[in-house]
Amino acid sequence: GKRMAKNFSREFADKLLDKLSTDDDFRSKFQADPRAAVASLGYETPQADVGKPGEDPCLCLSGMSTSLAKKEVIAKSRNKLREQLTSAPFHYAPAAE
Repeated sequence: GKRMAKNFSREFADKLLDKLSTDDDFRSKFQADPRAAVASLGYETPQADVGKPGEDPCLCLSGMSTSLAKKEVIAKSRNKLREQLTSAPFHYAPAAE
């Protein structure tokens, strides 16, 4: 069978971006442990894929969590972020320092 692309669905990306652009508690959780944060929204990485680049979309989230943009910025760039979250392989590209 065809392998699923290892990335987030549009619905899931929307749910995640909603939380990241509105919910301070969730943002704190996400910064502390992005994998646990997305698991709390219902995304579980298959055990066999954990830690494998290209297979584990949560790896990319750790880059996102360490330089998490402000809520307003996430709200404003939501469409671009959704594209990043749902395209495989997923690369989160925060603004250059």
